[in-house]
Amino acid sequence: MNKREIEFLKSSFETSDALVEKTKQRVQVAKKKQQVGFGFVLVMVLVVGLAIIQSMLPKGDEVQGIVGLPIEDSFIVPDAWQKDGSVSLMLDYQIEGLDDWFKHDIDAIVIAKVVDIGESRLSDELINVITDVSVEVLETVVGSVEGTLTVREIGFSAYTEMSQHSWYATREGGVYVLPLANEEEGWRIEYDLFVLFEIDENGNTDSHSNYEQFRKYNGAPYTTLINDIKAFMHE
Repeated sequence: MNKREIEFLKSSFETSDALVEKTKQRVQVAKKKQQVGFGFVLVMVLVVGLAIIQSMLPKGDEVQGIVGLPIEDSFIVPDAWQKDGSVSLMLDYQIEGLDDWFKHDIDAIVIAKVVDIGESRLSDELINVITDVSVEVLETVVGSVEGTLTVREIGFSAYTEMSQHSWYATREGGVYVLPLANEEEGWRIEYDLFVLFEIDENGNTDSHSNYEQFRKYNGAPYTTLINDIKAFMHE
């Protein structure tokens, strides 16, 4: 191979300025396409993420948490009972606020839904009307109660001045915050002659009471009451 042929072959493999510039342009175009593709993927990830978050949020008036039935009647203790102290004379104690709850025995406090209400019966001494109520525990606030319980609801019989029909009782499908006492006969609802906290269809509380310390929870989220109960437990 002569010198001219060698020079020709050598020049054939040398890169021209035009070729270098063209190669740079191709690299830049490829990078831009790569950036556009990554940006598109990022946008799609954000869109999907937002859609998932929105599906988890309440829609309109949708309520999160525990809810019950609409409440129309929000009164439990007649004025006369408070004025002359009739309930206190019968029960030897007065329940006017949460602090009074913890002056007496409470074995559990639960948020429960009434599943079934049994037939009422008179106590042996004919003073009380006893009703067995089946409840489903939705949340345990105090104690370790869970599942379905049968609790006794006790009112005054017609043989007394304060008969059962004169105060508000639980109703099937209703959701309540119930303080419970565990006795030999089983679980009993406590203090329902003074207060019966019910949770409405919006997750708000109605005390069914005429006592101011209970009525302050009316219309407030049930979690406000639960937080105050837990605060009392730690005092």
